[in-house]
Amino acid sequence: QETISKTEKSIQFEHPIVGVHVRRTDKRTETSYHNVEEYMEQVEEYFAGLQLLDPNVTRRIYLSSDEPKVYEEMEKKYPHYKILYHRKHVQVDQDITRFTVTSLRDLVVDIYFLARTDYIVVTFTSNIGRLVYEMMQTLNHDASAKFYSLDKGFYSHSQRPNFSRVRFTHQARRANVTLQSGEKLMMSSYHYSFAKNRYLPYVNTRKKTVFVASYMLENIVDVVNISSPYL
Repeated sequence: QETISKTEKSIQFEHPIVGVHVRRTDKRTETSYHNVEEYMEQVEEYFAGLQLLDPNVTRRIYLSSDEPKVYEEMEKKYPHYKILYHRKHVQVDQDITRFTVTSLRDLVVDIYFLARTDYIVVTFTSNIGRLVYEMMQTLNHDASAKFYSLDKGFYSHSQRPNFSRVRFTHQARRANVTLQSGEKLMMSSYHYSFAKNRYLPYVNTRKKTVFVASYMLENIVDVVNISSPYL
C-alpha cells in the first residue's frame, strides 16, 4: 500500500485516463503480435469522444508493458499524450532477473492502476488483461463498455465452450464452407486478431474452422444451474 500511495503521487494519477497493457517478450510465441499503433487507435477513438464534450481534455494514459522499448516508442510517437507508468517496473523489466519478488510487487502496482482507469485497451489472451477487467467489474457497477481487446473476447481457462448462431446464410470463402442461417457454431481456441479484420474464428458442425464477421452472429446465452456441478 505504501508503494502504491507513493507511486500515485509521483506519477500524478488523474482522470480521465485510459489504461494500456502491451504484452510482449515470451507472449510472442503464443499469440499474434500487435504494434503500438493498434492500441493507440482505440485510445484515440476514446478521447475523440471525450473531446466532443470537452475540447481541452487532457489525453492521458497509464502504460504497462513487459518490454522496456514500448515506453520509449510510445513517448516518441505520441508526444501529445501524457504517458504515466511505474518507473521501477520498467527498471525491473530491463533486468534479466525480472522474475523476482520485487518484479511481482511492481506488477501488482501496475494492475492496481490499470484497474482504476476509465477505459482499458488490452489483449484478453493475456492473463493480466483479463485480471484487470475482472477487477474493473468489482470497482464499477458495470465495466462491460470500459474495455477493448485487440484479440479474443473475455474467457476463463478451462471454461465451457462459447456458442453463437448464424444470423444470415454466409459463404466462408477461406474455408470453402456455406453457413446456413440458424446454424450453431462453437468459438474456436484459435489465436486471432479481431482488431485487424473484425472476423471471429468458429468451428461448425463439420469440424471446420471458419472466420465470420461479428455482425453475422448472435450469441447463445447458456443458462445453467450453478447450485450443482455441471456434468
